[in-house]
Amino acid sequence: MEELKLGQVTDVRVGSDIVFPVDSYRMSPEDQNVVFLAEHKAMQSCMARFGESFDVPPQTVPAESHDYDRLFGVLDLAQAQSTGYHVVGDEILESGEGAGIAEKDASSLDERALDIAMGDGSDREINGQTVPAGGCISEARSITGDDGSSQALLESTVAYGLRQSDRDPRVLAAFRSWSECMKANGFTYETPAAAINDPKWATSKASAAEIQVAASDVNCKLSTGLTGLRVAVASAWQDEYISSHADEFKSLSRGDATKLAKARSLLATSR
Repeated sequence: MEELKLGQVTDVRVGSDIVFPVDSYRMSPEDQNVVFLAEHKAMQSCMARFGESFDVPPQTVPAESHDYDRLFGVLDLAQAQSTGYHVVGDEILESGEGAGIAEKDASSLDERALDIAMGDGSDREINGQTVPAGGCISEARSITGDDGSSQALLESTVAYGLRQSDRDPRVLAAFRSWSECMKANGFTYETPAAAINDPKWATSKASAAEIQVAASDVNCKLSTGLTGLRVAVASAWQDEYISSHADEFKSLSRGDATKLAKARSLLATSR
């Protein structure tokens, strides 16, 4: 496999240490929140046509949003020593984007309202009004032009970088070093993924054994420089992917600008 030239390899101790090339194509949290608020307003308007309210807070993205906190497993030693591989109040980890409008709040809706919000795949009338295909959520997103393509491209880029990184001979060697480190601590795992997905951790909260393994995992990542190397190699492959898909990324930037403009216009007219 081709070994791409790497930029600086740095220590990675928490998710906020990770910055990828693709991040320059992400909307800022402030702009994302404008779009989410506009979609929320459109959702409320659509639901009202059918005599339903949508009295849930709009989705928001925090100013400091770190999507990579769990991309490489647990990184923070204090967290590992406290909750092992578990996320407080959640299932066994694996990182991901937050749920979007409506999906996140579906549990708060009754059956009729949920059908209107999410749609059932067929057009039908309620109160003389036709339920939009895909429900009010699809209508709300169509108003801003949020078809999910931007997020899909960003996620594809991150996934591509990770796949390529974890085939790189330098990373494979680092995995072996990490495994040797874990073995020296009394644990036999070939990769961090094997450790985090050990069936023994499928419990409601972390056991003492899980916490021991998770803490060793973090320490071995740091001593071998594994995560920093994986980030550097993944970044190099992301650069290659972005370059080879230049037209798609230009379209993404234009689409996000249009989406933001539509959202601002909707919010201005709904005041």
